[in-house]
Amino acid sequence: MSVVDNPSASLYEEAGAEFFAGWMDSRITMSCGLWGPEKDPAPDLETAQHRKLRTFAGLAGVCPGHRVVDIGSGFGGMLDYLARERQVSMAVGLNSSALQCQESLGQDLPTVCVRNTEYQDYVPTEPFDAAICVEMVEHLASAEDFAAGRHVGRYRDLLQRVHAWTRPGARFAIEATVIPSSTRRSEGEYEHLMADMQLAGLPPHLADLLHAADGLWEPLSIRTHRDDYLRTYDAWIDRIHSQQESARARWGKDLVDGNLKLIHFEREAFRAGTLSVAFLSLRRIDAPA
Repeated sequence: MSVVDNPSASLYEEAGAEFFAGWMDSRITMSCGLWGPEKDPAPDLETAQHRKLRTFAGLAGVCPGHRVVDIGSGFGGMLDYLARERQVSMAVGLNSSALQCQESLGQDLPTVCVRNTEYQDYVPTEPFDAAICVEMVEHLASAEDFAAGRHVGRYRDLLQRVHAWTRPGARFAIEATVIPSSTRRSEGEYEHLMADMQLAGLPPHLADLLHAADGLWEPLSIRTHRDDYLRTYDAWIDRIHSQQESARARWGKDLVDGNLKLIHFEREAFRAGTLSVAFLSLRRIDAPA
């Protein structure tokens, strides 16, 4: 694996792999696992997250020998999966967190490359066959962007850039926490919690993502997984509670309790249906409008 440096990240992102590994799966998948189907339920978080990686690679149409870009690659769980189990020829991760890049999984694999950069600054040397973006679009638009009507343009910019990076017929899989309704309730408490964790951005409306893709990417499938995220939150919460005191001693009360408070807040929003999570499979339109 190679790492190219360009640091810019929050304290939450810079907590390090050890902090998240204490309550996540072995690949530190910082997003929704897949626990179904009912006839074959996942017995634990590890299995649920492996199913998610496998399913998401399928939504992106990843095949052996493909070149794949993962925008917002976190600690590299998807990159590691793509290289080891999908046998891609190259998995490129884009990540603004210098520490996450340094700690990214797949460092022993020649087919993994992590770039410590904002996606806006990235220029590929060759086109990609597939693209993946997991839980990153939520951070593209701020409350000020929503108030000024700039939010759809933020999503459109990402979709245009990925379109330019990919080959004809490429697929783009996106996972995003979304607002499923047409109205946005007050986000004051959510914004406050995000600010405490030094995180930016608000969840998009699902309709806004589809509007931003118009003429660039054809939707092949759209599915929400709210119940799967509830079960993922429950698994995380149980694990955090089981080691809360030792974690406070290691990383500090503010980080541990602030993280737990944010998870509880988001879990309640998912339970109430004011937030959901959407998996989108998009196909590149080769003569874009």
